[in-house]
Amino acid sequence: MSAEDQAILVDQIAQAAIVELSAMRDELASAQLDSENLQTLLDQLERDRREIPPAVSAGRIPTFGARERWNRLAETIEDLEVSLDEAFSARINLLSKMPELKADLKTAQTLLGDTDSGLAPSLRQLLEDAADKLQERIDMCDELSEAYRQEVAVAVEAYDVASRYSAELSEAMVEGRSRGLEARVPGRLSLHTARALAEDIGKLPAVAPQLATTYCDQGNCPQTILATSLRILAVVLLIWLAVHGWKQTPGWIYTIAETYLGNTDADDN
Repeated sequence: MSAEDQAILVDQIAQAAIVELSAMRDELASAQLDSENLQTLLDQLERDRREIPPAVSAGRIPTFGARERWNRLAETIEDLEVSLDEAFSARINLLSKMPELKADLKTAQTLLGDTDSGLAPSLRQLLEDAADKLQERIDMCDELSEAYRQEVAVAVEAYDVASRYSAELSEAMVEGRSRGLEARVPGRLSLHTARALAEDIGKLPAVAPQLATTYCDQGNCPQTILATSLRILAVVLLIWLAVHGWKQTPGWIYTIAETYLGNTDADDN
């Protein structure tokens, strides 16, 4: 190879290294941004994991609304799996290039250190520039590898927290349904819900004296025990009709309510 061909080859290597460096800087910025976004997601998942399942178990958030949260959480877990795979693959691919870059740098340094190589001054200068660019690429690879390592670590932790959160939320939803804390349970009334309703209805006789006092104060009290009993029975009947009517609500109304109300944050109240 002539000296001119060697100079052209070394110049091409140097130019390729410059282009590669620019692309790697963009990749580094993207990896760092992804890592920051994953950290933000991790912090949010940890807060929700501490707050949401207990609220569902206690009935502060009905399982009607928690189901939509669980669906979104399942999507988040899938996205985390993709992010984890991509970051891990990118880091492995990057590490596989390192030996080749280091071998090229060693070759360039060997040629520069050989005083008997007979390199022309212009070619030696080009080779020094190429060696510098190769060293910068190796340094950038180290930074990018560390950025991907950090991204993988955060993604793994977020995936673990999201998986635990999903399991705990699912358990809280089951517990909430068993206690009748769902806004509307498709299908027949559960035994636990029926027992809870019976207990509440059983407390109505104790309310009768208070109702009588209220009626007296408002000038609309029943005049006999029979009238009071009939009004209490009417209250019980109205409650039963309300529960029965709700259970008989067409399924499409429930679907619409779940679609348009389940996506809001009103279930926090």
